[in-house]
Amino acid sequence: LNRLHILNLQSNKFTGTISRELFSPSMEQVSMGLNKLVGSIPHSLFNSKHLQYLDFGGNELTGTISTRFGELKKLKHLILWKNRLKGTIPE
Repeated sequence: LNRLHILNLQSNKFTGTISRELFSPSMEQVSMGLNKLVGSIPHSLFNSKHLQYLDFGGNELTGTISTRFGELKKLKHLILWKNRLKGTIPE
């Protein structure tokens, strides 16, 4: 997965937690919305410094929205609707 730039696993009825091994530094787009994913957002996501688009909407994620989202300087689209996340999105 080290060379992977786009990961689209949207609308597949996946269940369980998000694996921390899915994210690489070269990731630009991650679409994992409209599944049944649970747990928190893995901290390994924040190593993806080129990330521009992130969609975890329509899952059942829990936990606090990390302040590390502010480190993703290239992030333009962040979709987190319909989860059970708490907190605010940093600038």
